[in-house]
Amino acid sequence: MRKGIHALILFSALALVPAARAGRFVRGNAALKPIVGLSVGAGSLNPLQGEKLDLDSGLGGLASRNYALEIEGAASPAAAKAFLDDKETRAWLQRNSPKRHRELFFEAAGLEDLRLTLDTYEDPDLLRLALIARYSIEQARSPQALLAWIDSDPTLAPYRSRATAAFLEWETLEAQQRKGLEENDLTAEIWAPLSLHTRQEAFRILGKHALQKVRFGLIPRNRDEAVQQGQVLSDTLDIFDNNERYDLIEKHSRGIITYNKLREARKALEELSDTELMPLLTRAEEQTDPEEALQLLSQIFDQIGVADTKEIARVRVKKSFTPQQREALSRFLNSNIFAEVAGTQAGEMLKKFYAGHALKIDVEPIDGAATANYDPRNDRIIFNERIANTFLNERGLTIETFLQDSNALHDFIALIAPTFVHEATHQTQIHAISNRGMPPKTGNWYDTMMEAEAYSREVLYREEKGRMSEHHRLLFIAGAEMMDDTHGGVDRAKLLHDDQKEFQRHVLGAYSKVNSLPGMARAWLHHGQVRLKENRETRQVISAELRRRKGLSPRAQTEHEDKGTGWLAWTVESENPIATIKTSALRGAQRFNDEDQTWVYEIYDYLQTRYQTTKQEVMNRIQDIGVVR
Repeated sequence: MRKGIHALILFSALALVPAARAGRFVRGNAALKPIVGLSVGAGSLNPLQGEKLDLDSGLGGLASRNYALEIEGAASPAAAKAFLDDKETRAWLQRNSPKRHRELFFEAAGLEDLRLTLDTYEDPDLLRLALIARYSIEQARSPQALLAWIDSDPTLAPYRSRATAAFLEWETLEAQQRKGLEENDLTAEIWAPLSLHTRQEAFRILGKHALQKVRFGLIPRNRDEAVQQGQVLSDTLDIFDNNERYDLIEKHSRGIITYNKLREARKALEELSDTELMPLLTRAEEQTDPEEALQLLSQIFDQIGVADTKEIARVRVKKSFTPQQREALSRFLNSNIFAEVAGTQAGEMLKKFYAGHALKIDVEPIDGAATANYDPRNDRIIFNERIANTFLNERGLTIETFLQDSNALHDFIALIAPTFVHEATHQTQIHAISNRGMPPKTGNWYDTMMEAEAYSREVLYREEKGRMSEHHRLLFIAGAEMMDDTHGGVDRAKLLHDDQKEFQRHVLGAYSKVNSLPGMARAWLHHGQVRLKENRETRQVISAELRRRKGLSPRAQTEHEDKGTGWLAWTVESENPIATIKTSALRGAQRFNDEDQTWVYEIYDYLQTRYQTTKQEVMNRIQDIGVVR
């Protein structure tokens, strides 16, 4: 799951706006007042409810008892981590008290997820996004609940100040922020009990109102308004999510570029004493929508032949691929990607994987900032059409010319190959955990550890390819900003080798809304309880079919084992007769419908082991190719 925004786009056209801390808002908005009623209470820190442990004596039983008491009594992140890390004790407890094991794993996973979140996100804005994504965890449900939890555990004391800032506590707000809230009748007393969601929404409303006041997204009418638009965007940017930020930056960039091009066009026409094109320029200057103005400007620049300005104006007009053009580009990527990644560690891994799995790459529009995504439901990798457009803009190519230009196509595939490695790594992960019982309707199981693995392989791929080919090295350098490249560079490869924990923080900074593996497991256990009650009949049908197949001849059993409908087809399982489903998929379905939810714990352990193995492989290769000595 690749995400990124052009951080430098914001003020690249006009070097007008100084750096500013996000969140200073202008005067208020009456529309804000109704949201106060949406406040969520402080939540509960009650210990787990349920049967008390009646454990046998012995080392495993004693350890389980101690973990259980500590997790329940103090909600200790240290105890939660110990419980999750001790596989032997967890296995003992699962055998002796499955229900209690499930409940304790549920609680410990949530606490470990929060502990990792506090440790990972040093920046309050990123921590805020991460905490919002973890709203379902009891201790993260409100600012009051999390701060109480932090205060109850001395090991969490170092994180209190950043949590306070992330929660937008009144005393951490700047004077101008407090003034904006007070102008909307939100005083310190009213603010104190509000949930993080409500506080965030308050600032979002104020931010949107501030942007509207400066005609944001429209062409600035003068230099002062251009500066003001940039300043307000700088002040409000961090209250929006990643996709919203990307859209806002794109809008600002187009507005500023259009403003500049209008001025350049007028200067050019005046120098040429061209009166015939002046009416067209006047029409362009009357537009408020950058797209409309750029369309008119492209006609002017075409006729006066100003090469650099003509190119800039033309490429900023959005191009749209036809279905046939998307299909043509997709075919090229599918046919050439293996040759592109060959000779690298990732290439060898993926060659083995795709020997037994179909490769499907599509090019489609994707909303927001994503460069590409792996789509588990349809088992395919989707590249955002926007990336192709960006490449065309930088090269000054039309879609038609691009699809006929072999050199351009091969440069494009070279630039997106690291992202392919990233997303294809996710595909291998999802297939591996689906074989361990992950339900086919899961859709996504993107965990921070999985992102760290994909990121590690991507960083290594860039280093290997750049050392194999000077052309690729120069392409990666030239295309870094164009491709939203935050994932390359020798420094990052060295960081991975020298400081694994800091490297993981560096990775996860881009994925604040993705839960950690314990959090994912916890969420599945939580939602699974309701689903399990509804699926008793399904479990019975699956068990009956598996019993029937056991009575078949050995040859028939072998044929059923891996032939038939697989896990992906179970996304529409009601439409597939059970007799058509291969036995291995049925066995997995039985496991994820099992009341003990064993598959969750096995996937948890598998992904931990997998990441450690991958990390060692990547670090060894980094040393082999000479990045570190």
